[in-house]
Amino acid sequence: MNTMYGKGKFIWLVVGAMILGAFWGWAKEKHAPIVILSDRDFTPENGVIGGSGTVQDPYVIAGWKIDRVGVPYGIYIRATTAYFLIKDVEICGA
Repeated sequence: MNTMYGKGKFIWLVVGAMILGAFWGWAKEKHAPIVILSDRDFTPENGVIGGSGTVQDPYVIAGWKIDRVGVPYGIYIRATTAYFLIKDVEICGA
């Protein structure tokens, strides 16, 4: 009987953490489609959250929810020589 009570507490803890995570910023933040046409465009305004563009420290675009309404892309990158990493990005409407 005590074991069942312990499992129930664990389940509520997990469910509670998931709900609170959605409200406390664990959910992705919305961002407009990203367009990078040169190395100079790797900026915070274009969704870059870190990095310097080197092989050891690539630019990082992460944690965004991009709605591509009205354009054929969520992220468009070309004509760059910098190293970059895209992770944990959700593109809607693709």
